[in-house]
Amino acid sequence: MLVPDTGNKVLEVVNARISFGGVRALNDVSCHINAGELCGLIGPNGAGKTTLFNCITRLCDLAEGGIYFLGKNITAERKRDIVGVGIARTFQDLGLFADMSVWENVMLGAHHARRDGFFTALYNPTLAKAEEARCSTWCHQVMHELSIDHLAARRTGDLPYGTLKRIELARALAAKPKLLLLDEPAAGLAPSEAAEFGVLLCRLRNRFSITILLVEHNMRLVMSVCERIIVLHLGQKLAEGTPADVQSDERVVNAYLGGASK
Repeated sequence: MLVPDTGNKVLEVVNARISFGGVRALNDVSCHINAGELCGLIGPNGAGKTTLFNCITRLCDLAEGGIYFLGKNITAERKRDIVGVGIARTFQDLGLFADMSVWENVMLGAHHARRDGFFTALYNPTLAKAEEARCSTWCHQVMHELSIDHLAARRTGDLPYGTLKRIELARALAAKPKLLLLDEPAAGLAPSEAAEFGVLLCRLRNRFSITILLVEHNMRLVMSVCERIIVLHLGQKLAEGTPADVQSDERVVNAYLGGASK
C-alpha cells in the first residue's frame, strides 16, 4: 500500500454544516484526505456520509463551513464544473444508461476530460478528431484495467449487477479525476466479489495515481483496503484513525461496528 503524504492534502472540509427540515445532517464536520490515500468514510445509515459527498460535489449547498480541493475553495463552485476541477464520483443507485452500450456509457465520462469543444469541432475538425482518438484510447485503457473491454458493444442493461458496478467505476475514471468518491460500491456484491473489488481498488489507485474516498458498509472490505478511516455519527465526526484505531474505539463499536456486517 502507498504511504499517505500527510503534508499534501487533496481535500479539506472545514466546519461543514447543513440541515434538512430542521435536522442537522452535518454538524461542524472537519476532515481531510491526503494525496494518494485510500480513505474510508463509515457510519450508520443517516450519519451524513452521502450528504458529505453531495456537498463536496456541489449537489448540496453548505449552510456554513468550507470545502477546499488542492488548496482551492470550491464551496461555491458550480456543480457542472466539479468533474472538470478533478473530482468524480459514483452513486448508491447506478446512474448508467441501460439502452446505451458499455462503450457509450464510459465515453460519457471522458467528455469532461476533453480539451476541445463545440467550436473546435466546427472550425478545426482535424484537431477534434485527434482529441476524439485520444479520449477513445484512454477509455480503452480504463476498460482494460477493469476487465470490461470485451463488453464494449454490449447493451448495458443486459449485464449483471456486479459488471454494472465496474462500468460505473470506469465512467468515473474516464474523467481522469484526481479524487474519486465511491458511494457504497460493494453494495449488492457477493463476499467473493467484494474481496475482488477491494483488490481492484488498490490496483486502480496505484495504476492511475488517484486519491480515493470510500463510503462502504462492508467492514471487511473497508478494514482491508483503507489506510485511514473517518467515522460519522448523527452528522458529526465521531472518530478518525487507522483501521486498528477505529476497531478498538468503544464509541465506534457502540455506535456502529457492533451491528455492522463483518
